[in-house]
Amino acid sequence: MGWLTGRILGDLGANLIKIENPGTDITNPDWLALNVNKRVMFLDMEGGNGYARLDELLSEADFLLETAPAGSKLREYFDYKRFSKINPRLIHVSITPFGLTGPRADWQASDMEIMAAGGAMSLAGKPGETPLRVSVPQSYSWASSHASFGALTALAHRTRTGVGQQVDVSAQASVISALAHAPTYPEITGTNPTRSGEFIPGRSLTGARFRVFWKCADGY
Repeated sequence: MGWLTGRILGDLGANLIKIENPGTDITNPDWLALNVNKRVMFLDMEGGNGYARLDELLSEADFLLETAPAGSKLREYFDYKRFSKINPRLIHVSITPFGLTGPRADWQASDMEIMAAGGAMSLAGKPGETPLRVSVPQSYSWASSHASFGALTALAHRTRTGVGQQVDVSAQASVISALAHAPTYPEITGTNPTRSGEFIPGRSLTGARFRVFWKCADGY
């Protein structure tokens, strides 16, 4: 969920170290595309001195970006209060499916669950038929882009105050904000947007529909 965040920060000039477990496949196209501008360090977080080495790196780092799953040993390790004592200037960016607090903080989720919980699947597909997921995972990119905004906002704050912050990004919340007009529809029009197949509802003309998908020889 955080690969694109690192890529964005790297494209802006950050000096990045990507931590991977020994034996991780770093040759697949997605990994290569989203982890450019990063140096790779293999750390065994299950044994050896992986945690101690990571503490050393974080003592001088500007950012920590992590996506540790709930209930894991890594999640327990990524404690901002402890990090802030090691490095008060550290900006700690956490990306999880539903945020670090709240009733779903301990839930794990794939792109499909996040897209469904964020409301995107309720708007994709034909009326009265099965909700659809966009073929290529999108929730990770939305979460990553929001994490980038949060990291840079925290950097602006640190520039003024000298103090780092924790940035808590919910992938579900990131998807909700990506739905453009849909979340405000009930308040503005008094209606709830639903699946409309190959059309989208008019955003300035009530009742208007605009075709956005067209049938072609090999599909849509």
